[in-house]
Amino acid sequence: MFFRQRVRIALAAVFTIVQCAAQLCLPIFMAQIVDRGVMQGDLSSIMHNGIRMLIACFVLSGSGYAARILSAVSSERFAFDLRGALYDRIHTLSVDDVSAFGSGSLITRLTSDVRVCASLMGALLQITFSPLLLMLGGTVLVWRLNPRMGLIFLGFIVVQIVLMLLFIRRTSPMFRRVFELTDRLNAYLQQVLSRLRLVKILTREQSEDDAFGEKNTEFLLFGISVQKIVSVFQPTVMMIVDGAAAVILLFAARSPAGQGIRVGEIMETISYAQQVLLSIVITGRLFQLIAQALPCAARLCEVLDAESSMRDGELPLQTGIGQLDMNHVCFRRPDSGDVLFDISISVRRGDFLVFLGPTGCGKSTLASLCARLRDADSGSVLLDGTPIASYRLEDVRRHIALVEKDTDILAGSFRDNILFGRSGIEPAEADDAALAAQCAPLLRTLPDGADTPIVSMGRTLSGGERQRLAIARALAGRPDILILDDCTSSLDYLTEERLLREVRSAYPQMTILLFGQRAFSAAQAGCVYYMERGRIVGSGSDAELRNSCPAYRAFCAAGEGGAD
Repeated sequence: MFFRQRVRIALAAVFTIVQCAAQLCLPIFMAQIVDRGVMQGDLSSIMHNGIRMLIACFVLSGSGYAARILSAVSSERFAFDLRGALYDRIHTLSVDDVSAFGSGSLITRLTSDVRVCASLMGALLQITFSPLLLMLGGTVLVWRLNPRMGLIFLGFIVVQIVLMLLFIRRTSPMFRRVFELTDRLNAYLQQVLSRLRLVKILTREQSEDDAFGEKNTEFLLFGISVQKIVSVFQPTVMMIVDGAAAVILLFAARSPAGQGIRVGEIMETISYAQQVLLSIVITGRLFQLIAQALPCAARLCEVLDAESSMRDGELPLQTGIGQLDMNHVCFRRPDSGDVLFDISISVRRGDFLVFLGPTGCGKSTLASLCARLRDADSGSVLLDGTPIASYRLEDVRRHIALVEKDTDILAGSFRDNILFGRSGIEPAEADDAALAAQCAPLLRTLPDGADTPIVSMGRTLSGGERQRLAIARALAGRPDILILDDCTSSLDYLTEERLLREVRSAYPQMTILLFGQRAFSAAQAGCVYYMERGRIVGSGSDAELRNSCPAYRAFCAAGEGGAD
């Protein structure tokens, strides 16, 4: 693939050289038509050079078309490969790493930032090479006609380059600020669209409109300030171009009449002057693209150079997990400080453990550590005596399944959602998982059963139906450890009881860790861990904790519900 890309670029360069050579030949042919044909009345010279000009025009248009097509294909392939590399890199990052970038920022980088860099790539092939050859060729040919005029060209070219460098230095930070504002606007819009139903229920449309108006106004005002500077650039370039043309004409007018300058030579000089100056103007467009692309390239490099805070292990995890241990585990978030303190638990194959506690006590964080979505800051998480970080993440994900409260339902059939991301699962296994997750009543109401299409995000399903579908998806992979993070909160007590009983009966060797806020769930558990403020303050059976732990007893009496 890379070889084909280099071939396209090389061919684009060859066709560009042919195009520039043909374009530089046209003024020579025109000068010969005027001097030998028109001025001397030589019709054959006019015909001969006219045919040469016509051939040069065909070569010019054909090579220009080929160069543009090859350049466009190369830039699109560059964008394609760059998006793929960014997407692959994002998938190697941890959940916290992605959150640090922000989903809105990553979307902007994958779309508009890549597009700007691809446009620069195409411009480098289409705009840079051709104007550079025309400037060099035109200046050399003008120098051949009149060295003093060639010096004038060089002087104006230097002035133009200095102006462009100053322009880049001034506008590049401003363009980066524009992209940062775009990130913020995208992130805000994602939040608004995700909570649109809540906004309508609480009649918050006006306040959300005002908040969006403030961010949109900030984006508008800064965009106008950038465009004011950008708008100054083009007139300044044209002023330099016109000034150069005026100096050239003044120089020609003051030249001694005895030098014998022919009319064709004057026309040839003017044509080359137009080509050189036009090339400078075209190059100015390139410098504008560079000013925009530099901050984009820096933002893309931030993603490509990002190293995941979670290192992948090297050991394969081929056999089942017999035991999971946590020894004095602590975890803290950069934005909110310590979350978990000195957590120590031991889980054996087939255990059913329940972790209860009020909102914000760290249950979800503990669940993510068990599934290795995060790594502990201190202490150790062990699988059968080996640190979990030593195993390959792909194997850990296959043997440990995590179901969260907010589930992702994809567009497709009910069965497609159960089989998502897994290969080799038989339809019977998917049906068994659906039955254990108490999806049978739902499937009976669907017109085509498990083959019934479901819209994206599961908007046609209730919260409890989405949670049961997510649990069925996790069960279909037959993990060794199933982690349920408050994912039964939308189920009634009777349905939750049946679900847990059926899962334990259908998968007796599966270890189940249930994190929630319902004391009702503790009745079936082999062991209950009660958490407060990131610590385990009590453990044992439900009856033992009610007798020995006042905080647990108060928690059960209060009958709290909600989400962590």
